[in-house]
Amino acid sequence: MLAFLNLLCSTSIFSFCSLNSPTPVPPSSYAENLDVHIENTGTYDPSEIVRLYDTLISSSDIHSLSLKISEYGCTVSENLFAFPFQPGDRFPPLKILRLKGYDFDDTNSALRALSERSVSGIRGLRNHLADEYDGWEWFRPERLQLNWESIKGSNLRMWRDAMDWSQLEELELRDLDLSTFFKEMSDQVHNLKHLSLQPRWSRSEGPEVSLVNSTETFVQGQEHLERLSLQGYTSYFDALRRMLERHGPSLRALQLREWESTDIINPRAVLSSAQLLEVKRLCPQLERLSIDLNRNGTWPTEIFNALSMFEGVQHLEMNLELGSDRHVSEDNMGWESRAQRNISAEEFRQPSVNAEAATWLLRTLKQHKKGAPLQNLTITIGDWGKDTGGAGYYFLPWETGLEEKWECQVHNEEAICAKVGGR
Repeated sequence: MLAFLNLLCSTSIFSFCSLNSPTPVPPSSYAENLDVHIENTGTYDPSEIVRLYDTLISSSDIHSLSLKISEYGCTVSENLFAFPFQPGDRFPPLKILRLKGYDFDDTNSALRALSERSVSGIRGLRNHLADEYDGWEWFRPERLQLNWESIKGSNLRMWRDAMDWSQLEELELRDLDLSTFFKEMSDQVHNLKHLSLQPRWSRSEGPEVSLVNSTETFVQGQEHLERLSLQGYTSYFDALRRMLERHGPSLRALQLREWESTDIINPRAVLSSAQLLEVKRLCPQLERLSIDLNRNGTWPTEIFNALSMFEGVQHLEMNLELGSDRHVSEDNMGWESRAQRNISAEEFRQPSVNAEAATWLLRTLKQHKKGAPLQNLTITIGDWGKDTGGAGYYFLPWETGLEEKWECQVHNEEAICAKVGGR
């Protein structure tokens, strides 16, 4: 299947959260935005990234860029997604930047060095690899006749020089290597109001301590955060506490997420009731809160009691695990699809969620809530919003297609819940 580029230039408003973000927030009112999704299934056409680049350097009134890279199957090279930077080219003063699956750590991009932005060589590479298995040898620079002397620094350094980062107010970096970004950009980005970070690592791993430290330094360097979303940092609560000590008084929305774990010995980290109360103390102005919550046969009432103390929160999201400790972990990354094997009921975490249970949760939380009444409750089950696949062979996680999402709201003092996605 050929790659495709979905490029939208419109005058519609563009909100901070991505399409997969479970907690909606008020939209930003910028005039124009670019919403781009590039898929690579092994026959990627790099002319798509060239067209995007040409649009950016020729349009001064673009204020928002959302770029998502999805890779499935045997891919050629992540380097093909680098922009063909030329000396003196400038991006418009972006206010919003969302990148998902993009590789900043790219110092040897063939595409960037193509003279006069010709893509004929890369197209030839694509056709060659479609017919022969030893295409990597063909990818040598001398075979492509590239002008490597024109390369001045890494892809990210060229991003840095082509853009006024002081204008950026909203930044979302998901499923990419944050270490490179923090190393190059910590002294460039200081005026963010909204920040969302999801480093790239497998679901069974967490960030290295060095990345946690650099993340903390970057977050501490911002002037005035109003919304913060961090995925994968819950187990480093000391660092999280220091970040919230800096920005908690100004935060209006907070999201703390972890992907579902398949490790029975080391389940995913969730906040304890004591840690939640510490978050509440540090973030007195929160209006929206999104956290993970684990079930183990019963609902965690001590967590519900802690959540009731968030006086300003009116929009709450709870992210629940799908699988129990008894689900078939060895099938987690298997070749066969879910439909080809019988998943037993005991593999699912209990209590189960249906319309009755979701309604009960909203009523219970609303009844015991202090301060502003709870207006909305979102419940996700499983890794809702997580892309499957990736570079290399594609494996189907066992829970694919089993995720669910429920939306509940209070209408005329009545709790109304409905499933909005999933099986």
